[in-house]
Amino acid sequence: DFYPRMAPAENHSLHGLTLSLWRDAFPQPKIPPEGYDADFMLDVLGRIDQLTEAREEPEARPNILFILSESFYDLTRLPVLQYEGDPLENFHALEAESVSGTFHSHYLGYGTGYLEIPMLYGLNALDLPPGTNICFQDEAVYERFDALAEQFTKSGDYTAEMLHAYDNTLYNRTVTYPLLGFNDLYFSDEIQQMGIERADGAYGGFYMRDGYFFQGMLERMQAVNESGKRAFLFGITMENHQPFEPQKFNYECQIPLIAPDFTPAQRDIIRVMLEGITRADQALGELVAAAEQASQSSPVPVGYLRAGMSFGCGSADFTCLHPGESLGTEDVNAYSECFYVEFWESAGDSQGREGKAPEWTLLLTGDVQNEGEAALQKELDARDIRDISVLKAAHHGSKNSTPEELLERLSPRLTVISSGRNNRYGHPHAELLERLEESGTMIAQTARYGAITVDFAHGGVRVSAFCAEPP
Repeated sequence: DFYPRMAPAENHSLHGLTLSLWRDAFPQPKIPPEGYDADFMLDVLGRIDQLTEAREEPEARPNILFILSESFYDLTRLPVLQYEGDPLENFHALEAESVSGTFHSHYLGYGTGYLEIPMLYGLNALDLPPGTNICFQDEAVYERFDALAEQFTKSGDYTAEMLHAYDNTLYNRTVTYPLLGFNDLYFSDEIQQMGIERADGAYGGFYMRDGYFFQGMLERMQAVNESGKRAFLFGITMENHQPFEPQKFNYECQIPLIAPDFTPAQRDIIRVMLEGITRADQALGELVAAAEQASQSSPVPVGYLRAGMSFGCGSADFTCLHPGESLGTEDVNAYSECFYVEFWESAGDSQGREGKAPEWTLLLTGDVQNEGEAALQKELDARDIRDISVLKAAHHGSKNSTPEELLERLSPRLTVISSGRNNRYGHPHAELLERLEESGTMIAQTARYGAITVDFAHGGVRVSAFCAEPP
């Protein structure tokens, strides 16, 4: 049955008096661990300020992979069974080198969904009246506290995603998980659309292979990292899910079993369970190895600049003018970052420069065009930026970029156009070159002179080219 804490009348009617009384007793609070008593909690309360004080932020925030492995049980704990090898070699290695413990649940039998909510939210069956389905509560119930994922996402540094190796029909997950702070959900269909290539395919036994599923988690971790954030991923596997029928894994059992006291039919079931956890452990080993390799080769965390953000480099100050938070367009070029650069006589405290003008100024426009260029001009107006030293023409000198009104405002002494010689787009466009010539700016084209270097030296600007003469 699905709801172990049933209303008493329903429980008694369905299970009979003896079993229903036992079931009512089973979900009650367990015997507390040694040392967990009133004195322990009073000690915690006495140190609450110390325990909750702000801690020094780590240099690099880790990715977090939280995995709920289906029907995962350490069969080596059963003394009546012997094996010609360790079926949980990787799990035991992790258990030995890290923190390990037991998560106690008040749920009896079937229903991973009823374990997920206590794990992720802290709400369990004893917090609700008998017969209440913990997975189908009003939204306000799930928004009352910060869920585990929200402990990370509220900082703005993490993206939380849930991946499940089955479909989206069970336990109301498409409703509850977004309420628990998860940004995206990926079920079996979405995982199989990630383009994962694996020689043994997506499915093993009756469900998706753990190894295939973990590759999906790694794909999502990489995608989240490439977006500039760290990943909090909660994954739920399925390969070892019941039924444990002898033919489930095509009668394969990689680790020989020694169980002389069991019947052949019983040994068949044990072999299926053994093969299931062996495969789960092997997939875990692959995941750990891949995650360690990714952490060793992962790039420096990436941050994204927005309009108004600035930084200094030596005697130069960089101010990002574009894009702003409100820009909304499907034109990817419109989101090009644009910088206004001020070169000062010497590096120093920016407060000492108040009221002074920089020696030289530069505007870098990237590939900005259309809506992006219009937004850039508004930012130039707001900051009253005009009469600059050097302009990098937008979008390789395309026809409609760097309009006349922008040139009138900026009056650049030099305009540099970056484009390849004989490129298929025809950059720089003749109309753009005509606008530049009419504005009176000097023009330097990489299409004619190759790489162009602009050296902002005291007393002047020196421009040099890779080619002395146009090719």
